[in-house]
Amino acid sequence: ARRALAFAQYAAWAVRAGRRIAQPNVVWGISTPLTAAWAAARVARHWRVPWVFEVQDLWPSFPVAMGAVPTALARQQLFALEKRL
Repeated sequence: ARRALAFAQYAAWAVRAGRRIAQPNVVWGISTPLTAAWAAARVARHWRVPWVFEVQDLWPSFPVAMGAVPTALARQQLFALEKRL
């Protein structure tokens, strides 16, 4: 739960910071964790610029397979986020 909270807090911070910078030509987002990519997508949408989704790990498949995502609800939410990206 702490890790999920940290990921969400970082994503919120990244979106706020991304809206305060000078308009970029493109936004680069990484897949680890998916919330970082979500933040990149939001910033790109804010600026109406393209974004690149760099897949570094198989998220959320890898943490799920390792047992790091303990609840079915959390797994469902991660896979839903993956599909939206």
